[in-house]
Amino acid sequence: LESGAYSITATDTFGCAYVSDEVIICDQNQQPILGVNGMDIWVSDSLNYVSFYWMQSGGSLANSSPENFATYAGLYSVQTVDVFGCEYNSAEMLVCDEDFEPNILVFNDVIYTTDSVGYSMQWNLNGIPVTSANGPAFLMNESGSYSLVLTDQYGCSYESNAVSFNGVTELDDTAL
Repeated sequence: LESGAYSITATDTFGCAYVSDEVIICDQNQQPILGVNGMDIWVSDSLNYVSFYWMQSGGSLANSSPENFATYAGLYSVQTVDVFGCEYNSAEMLVCDEDFEPNILVFNDVIYTTDSVGYSMQWNLNGIPVTSANGPAFLMNESGSYSLVLTDQYGCSYESNAVSFNGVTELDDTAL
């Protein structure tokens, strides 16, 4: 049964009609449908609802429109209300920050990141994960192309630009 205001009309044997009070019925199978493109997330069937209450990873967001721009990676959902006052909750939608790129720096033969808080890390050499290289700094001991993959608590992975290392550590001549 679709959500709506329903009443029953009963007619007796004398032709008299009796109308019940309206009863609001909410479709328990209805759920707002979310769309996502990058950091933009929206209720694609928004014409079915009159109010919107956005949440990120269970926390409230101050947004009551059918569209939301995600400012952080996370699980987004919306609670909606239709014209009959029925409330519906969407499924959670994972949004990853497509613009985030790990910051990596090189000092002599050490490569490191300043983006270590809240991420698991994996250093790669020529696109292949280096065994046990999962800390914020890594000693480059082979020539090749080094990159870093950070993964957040939601499973979003972000790869840095690659840094080439030729295996030779150049010393500053002022250190001699």
